[in-house]
Amino acid sequence: MKKALKITGIVFGGFIALFIIVAIIAINDDGPGTKVPSPKVVESAAKPEVIKEEQPVVEKEEPKNIFKFGEEVPFESGLNVKTINVTKTAERNQFEDPTKYVLVVNIELTNTTGAEMYISSYDFNVQDKDGFQGKPYAGGDQSVSIAPNGKARVNFQFAIDGEGPYKVLGGVATWQ
Repeated sequence: MKKALKITGIVFGGFIALFIIVAIIAINDDGPGTKVPSPKVVESAAKPEVIKEEQPVVEKEEPKNIFKFGEEVPFESGLNVKTINVTKTAERNQFEDPTKYVLVVNIELTNTTGAEMYISSYDFNVQDKDGFQGKPYAGGDQSVSIAPNGKARVNFQFAIDGEGPYKVLGGVATWQ
Protein backbone atom coordinates (compact mmCIF):
# COMPACT_ATOMS: atom_id res chain seq x y z
CA MET A 1 0.00 0.00 0.00
CA LYS A 2 2.79 2.43 0.86
CA LYS A 3 4.36 1.69 -2.49
CA ALA A 4 1.14 2.61 -4.34
CA LEU A 5 0.87 5.89 -2.40
CA LYS A 6 4.46 6.73 -3.24
CA ILE A 7 3.88 6.14 -6.97
CA THR A 8 0.62 8.14 -6.84
CA GLY A 9 2.46 11.03 -5.15
CA ILE A 10 5.19 11.03 -7.80
CA VAL A 11 2.66 10.97 -10.64
CA PHE A 12 0.58 13.72 -9.00
CA GLY A 13 3.77 15.84 -8.49
CA GLY A 14 4.64 15.38 -12.17
CA PHE A 15 1.18 16.58 -13.24
CA ILE A 16 1.51 19.66 -11.03
CA ALA A 17 4.94 20.51 -12.52
CA LEU A 18 3.57 20.03 -16.05
CA PHE A 19 0.56 22.24 -15.22
CA ILE A 20 2.88 25.02 -13.94
CA ILE A 21 5.05 24.89 -17.09
CA VAL A 22 2.00 25.05 -19.40
CA ALA A 23 0.59 27.96 -17.38
CA ILE A 24 3.85 29.94 -17.68
CA ILE A 25 3.96 29.39 -21.43
CA ALA A 26 0.32 30.42 -21.79
CA ILE A 27 0.87 33.63 -19.82
CA ASN A 28 3.88 34.67 -21.98
CA ASP A 29 2.26 33.76 -25.31
CA ASP A 30 0.00 36.36 -26.88
CA GLY A 31 -1.51 33.74 -29.15
CA PRO A 32 -1.27 33.05 -32.87
CA GLY A 33 -1.23 35.93 -35.29
CA THR A 34 -0.03 38.47 -32.75
CA LYS A 35 2.18 41.04 -34.41
CA VAL A 36 4.89 43.06 -32.81
CA PRO A 37 4.15 46.73 -33.38
CA SER A 38 6.70 48.42 -35.62
CA PRO A 39 8.48 51.46 -34.26
CA LYS A 40 6.94 54.77 -35.24
CA VAL A 41 9.00 57.20 -37.27
CA VAL A 42 8.59 60.76 -36.16
CA GLU A 43 9.23 63.17 -38.97
CA SER A 44 10.51 66.59 -38.18
CA ALA A 45 10.80 69.64 -40.36
CA ALA A 46 14.11 70.53 -38.73
CA LYS A 47 17.22 69.00 -40.22
CA PRO A 48 19.47 67.12 -37.84
CA GLU A 49 22.47 69.07 -36.66
CA VAL A 50 25.81 67.49 -37.49
CA ILE A 51 28.28 67.89 -34.70
CA LYS A 52 31.92 67.60 -35.67
CA GLU A 53 34.27 66.48 -33.01
CA GLU A 54 37.71 67.94 -33.19
CA GLN A 55 40.24 65.18 -33.61
CA PRO A 56 43.49 65.65 -31.75
CA VAL A 57 46.51 65.87 -34.00
CA VAL A 58 48.64 62.81 -33.42
CA GLU A 59 52.17 63.05 -34.66
CA LYS A 60 53.49 59.85 -36.14
CA GLU A 61 56.26 58.51 -33.96
CA GLU A 62 59.17 56.61 -35.41
CA PRO A 63 59.37 53.07 -34.07
CA LYS A 64 61.79 52.97 -31.17
CA ASN A 65 63.92 50.23 -32.72
CA ILE A 66 64.78 52.10 -35.96
CA PHE A 67 68.08 53.97 -35.96
CA LYS A 68 70.19 55.97 -38.40
CA PHE A 69 73.61 54.79 -39.50
CA GLY A 70 76.15 56.07 -36.98
CA GLU A 71 73.81 55.84 -33.97
CA GLU A 72 75.06 53.67 -31.12
CA VAL A 73 72.48 51.29 -29.66
CA PRO A 74 72.94 49.69 -26.22
CA PHE A 75 71.64 46.12 -25.83
CA GLU A 76 70.62 44.42 -22.58
CA SER A 77 73.53 42.01 -22.98
CA GLY A 78 75.96 44.87 -22.36
CA LEU A 79 76.95 45.15 -26.02
CA ASN A 80 76.73 48.56 -27.67
CA VAL A 81 76.44 48.45 -31.47
CA LYS A 82 77.06 51.30 -33.90
CA THR A 83 76.49 50.51 -37.59
CA ILE A 84 78.74 52.97 -39.38
CA ASN A 85 77.80 52.34 -43.02
CA VAL A 86 77.00 49.82 -45.76
CA THR A 87 79.02 49.68 -48.99
CA LYS A 88 79.08 47.38 -52.03
CA THR A 89 82.24 45.52 -52.94
CA ALA A 90 83.38 43.84 -56.14
CA GLU A 91 85.25 41.28 -54.01
CA ARG A 92 83.94 37.72 -54.45
CA ASN A 93 84.73 34.42 -52.81
CA GLN A 94 85.22 31.64 -55.36
CA PHE A 95 83.67 29.07 -53.01
CA GLU A 96 80.42 31.01 -52.42
CA ASP A 97 77.30 30.84 -54.59
CA PRO A 98 77.15 33.63 -57.18
CA THR A 99 75.31 36.71 -55.96
CA LYS A 100 74.41 40.03 -57.50
CA TYR A 101 75.84 42.15 -54.69
CA VAL A 102 78.16 41.70 -51.74
CA LEU A 103 77.60 44.31 -49.06
CA VAL A 104 80.19 45.25 -46.47
CA VAL A 105 78.65 46.38 -43.19
CA ASN A 106 81.09 48.40 -41.08
CA ILE A 107 80.14 47.97 -37.41
CA GLU A 108 81.71 49.25 -34.19
CA LEU A 109 81.11 47.04 -31.14
CA THR A 110 81.65 48.01 -27.50
CA ASN A 111 81.59 45.46 -24.69
CA THR A 112 80.42 47.23 -21.52
CA THR A 113 80.59 44.09 -19.35
CA GLY A 114 83.37 42.49 -17.36
CA ALA A 115 83.20 39.31 -19.49
CA GLU A 116 84.51 38.50 -22.96
CA MET A 117 81.89 38.58 -25.76
CA TYR A 118 81.83 36.64 -29.01
CA ILE A 119 79.99 38.21 -31.98
CA SER A 120 79.65 36.78 -35.49
CA SER A 121 78.23 37.92 -38.80
CA TYR A 122 75.30 35.56 -38.12
CA ASP A 123 74.19 37.97 -35.35
CA PHE A 124 73.34 40.50 -38.09
CA ASN A 125 71.64 40.60 -41.48
CA VAL A 126 70.83 43.02 -44.28
CA GLN A 127 67.53 43.76 -45.99
CA ASP A 128 66.90 45.27 -49.44
CA LYS A 129 64.30 47.90 -50.36
CA ASP A 130 61.67 45.18 -50.95
CA GLY A 131 62.23 43.56 -47.54
CA PHE A 132 64.22 40.54 -48.76
CA GLN A 133 67.06 39.54 -46.48
CA GLY A 134 70.57 38.65 -47.48
CA LYS A 135 72.81 36.03 -45.94
CA PRO A 136 76.27 36.16 -44.38
CA TYR A 137 78.99 35.93 -47.01
CA ALA A 138 82.39 34.28 -46.57
CA GLY A 139 84.54 37.37 -46.88
CA GLY A 140 85.73 40.07 -44.54
CA ASP A 141 85.38 39.39 -40.82
CA GLN A 142 83.39 36.31 -39.83
CA SER A 143 83.49 36.79 -36.07
CA VAL A 144 85.19 38.75 -33.35
CA SER A 145 85.97 38.24 -29.69
CA ILE A 146 85.70 41.43 -27.65
CA ALA A 147 87.64 41.71 -24.40
CA PRO A 148 85.86 42.88 -21.24
CA ASN A 149 85.19 46.62 -21.54
CA GLY A 150 86.83 46.50 -24.97
CA LYS A 151 85.95 47.68 -28.47
CA ALA A 152 86.16 46.18 -31.93
CA ARG A 153 85.47 47.35 -35.46
CA VAL A 154 84.33 44.67 -37.93
CA ASN A 155 83.44 44.47 -41.60
CA PHE A 156 80.81 41.76 -41.95
CA GLN A 157 79.90 40.82 -45.53
CA PHE A 158 76.48 39.78 -46.83
CA ALA A 159 75.24 38.42 -50.15
CA ILE A 160 72.06 39.98 -51.50
CA ASP A 161 70.39 40.18 -54.92
CA GLY A 162 68.02 43.11 -54.32
CA GLU A 163 68.57 46.81 -54.75
CA GLY A 164 69.03 49.38 -51.99
CA PRO A 165 68.52 51.36 -49.94
CA TYR A 166 69.62 48.69 -47.49
CA LYS A 167 68.83 48.18 -43.82
CA VAL A 168 71.03 46.43 -41.28
CA LEU A 169 69.25 44.16 -38.81
CA GLY A 170 70.82 43.30 -35.48
CA GLY A 171 68.75 41.75 -32.70
CA VAL A 172 65.71 44.01 -32.21
CA ALA A 173 67.40 47.03 -33.79
CA THR A 174 67.37 48.20 -37.41
CA TRP A 175 69.73 50.76 -38.90
CA GLN A 176 68.88 52.58 -42.12
